[in-house]
Amino acid sequence: MRPPYPDWQQRSSDYRNLFNPAFLMLLIYCVCEAYETECIRRGKLDTVGIPYALIFLALPMALSKSFNDERPKRVAGTLVNWLRTHPVINIDLSASAYSFVPAVREGIVFALQAGYVEVDEKGLFAVKDKAINLELAKKIELSRHIENANFSGRWLAKSGSAATILEAFGLRP
Repeated sequence: MRPPYPDWQQRSSDYRNLFNPAFLMLLIYCVCEAYETECIRRGKLDTVGIPYALIFLALPMALSKSFNDERPKRVAGTLVNWLRTHPVINIDLSASAYSFVPAVREGIVFALQAGYVEVDEKGLFAVKDKAINLELAKKIELSRHIENANFSGRWLAKSGSAATILEAFGLRP
């Protein structure tokens, strides 16, 4: 059973700030853009968009302090291999992915309604308009989260199928 959507007025100010749908939309946009870029760079033009299920993993990765303190500086190895040497982070991200579901869903809906991402006929999410100006966001505190979202998108793109990645975390779509 997934956690319920709390009414906006009943959410704490910390929750409203961290899981603001507009903020999550920005991270989703960054994840989708980085995933697409990595797929194109690797010549995987038939699967350019990110699978729906991986968005629910990418955002906890982008927001997790423990993951981002321990992650490699470059996307050299696969995420699945890295997880074997970092089991505590694996457990932390698995639990976060589950608890973030309502907030990530709201962020996805917001991003789709705002027209920044779209879903193709295969059900993959891709950037719709590449004209978002992230310069202001990069200059303020959001830059760390944006960098983490970009890293997560690139790493997920090169780490295998969605099913393999989710299985490594002990998750199911």
